[in-house]
Amino acid sequence: MKNPLTALAESLLHNTTTASGQSTLPGWLVTPLAMAAGEDSATPKKPGWVDENMVRKAIALYRAASARSAAPAAIGWQFSPDGSQAIQVLPAPTDTLQQQAFTEFSRRIGSVTMNHPRLAPVLDAAMRQGYPYLAARIGASFQSLTRRFDLPLPPQRALQIGEQAMSALEYAHYRDIYHGAFDLHDILVNEQGQISLLGIGVEQLRQRLGPPGVALITPLLPPEIEAGTQTPDKRTDVFAMGALLYILLTNRVPAAGQQITLSQTLPDVPAAVDAVLTKALAADPNDRYPSLVEMNRDLRVALRARRTVARPSTPAQRSVAPAPARRHAASALPPHGETQAARPGSATPDGFPEPVVIPAVDISVLDLMHEMPQVALPATLDFPAIPEMPKIDWAEMLRPVDLSELGGDPSSDLAYSYAETLAPDPLVAAAMAVTATEQAQQNRQRQMRRPAASAQPASQPATPPPSPHQTPAKPRRAGRR
Repeated sequence: MKNPLTALAESLLHNTTTASGQSTLPGWLVTPLAMAAGEDSATPKKPGWVDENMVRKAIALYRAASARSAAPAAIGWQFSPDGSQAIQVLPAPTDTLQQQAFTEFSRRIGSVTMNHPRLAPVLDAAMRQGYPYLAARIGASFQSLTRRFDLPLPPQRALQIGEQAMSALEYAHYRDIYHGAFDLHDILVNEQGQISLLGIGVEQLRQRLGPPGVALITPLLPPEIEAGTQTPDKRTDVFAMGALLYILLTNRVPAAGQQITLSQTLPDVPAAVDAVLTKALAADPNDRYPSLVEMNRDLRVALRARRTVARPSTPAQRSVAPAPARRHAASALPPHGETQAARPGSATPDGFPEPVVIPAVDISVLDLMHEMPQVALPATLDFPAIPEMPKIDWAEMLRPVDLSELGGDPSSDLAYSYAETLAPDPLVAAAMAVTATEQAQQNRQRQMRRPAASAQPASQPATPPPSPHQTPAKPRRAGRR
């Protein structure tokens, strides 16, 4: 049985909370009532970044809004008093498979949001009191777009905000995550004009937690989502971006399939932007841009298009300044080589300056500069003919020589026979000559050693060996002089 205080708190919240999750009670009273109405079945978390009281308040408002509408509520983000965090509560899962799907997909959302500067990072995704929730961090000095600026915005600021939102959604689409329920309150802007986008992947989480059954209320939804015939996809975000730019520029909600003509009322908007917004706001999803990449590309090209300036349509509206009186007729003549239309500062009767005449440039001079100079060739030089190398008849030079024709006995002068000199191979003959010369030198050395050995007479006795008792004489030491 519930505590009477808990039942009283739930009753007060049930009777004072609307279907959109907004309580009619003052803020200082909603938080204690939510804490009293909450009954945590799990152990509370340790004090950390996420404010537990803020989570209880968001869950209590979600339960009260769901009970009041008899269907799952689609309330927006609940912001903390200091504006540093935002809480989004989702429908309770019915089985463990849905709870596992929430855990896995919430991790993907946290990874995507923490890797793009224009996405509010989701730092916590958990279950409290049986309800899953997401906790996103909000940067300092960020406020809702409708609170920061008054609509309509100047075209330059509106297009700047639209380009930042499309850049953030392009990155999410690349990771197969889309928004699907875009609203003006999901865009937070700081003082420098930088945005922080909330709600990426929340609609996909709702689809994984059960049947939709949630009526989305936002002026940026396409007709097929409002009718419930299709589920949100990337083309839903294309329609939302086109509707966002139209609302920022005009402060009016566009209709699906409307022909946009902003360039007729806003001079700073090129006519090419009208074609981009008309295609993005097509009623048939197949007629829109297939992705935000093509839409952002065409929008950037359209912003660089030439602006059209409306001229006066009737001659009565044109004001012609009276020309000053000229003293001399010669002063009316233009300078030499200059025409009246080419003179800077001259104006036509309707007040618009005449176009400046661009002088013609003779490019033939440039062609002459790029031509190669003609250089005279030097006189030819006569070089003497190279003499031919004499041919040597090696067969004639290596022919054997007959020494008998020279006279004398060749066998008496040479140490080798005459027949050996007539060897057919000159290398063999040279080797034989070297061998004979070495042999002759050895014989000559033997003959020189024989007379020295026989010079000593045979009658002289040989020197007797020294006696063992005889002391050998010491050699005398030479004195110094």
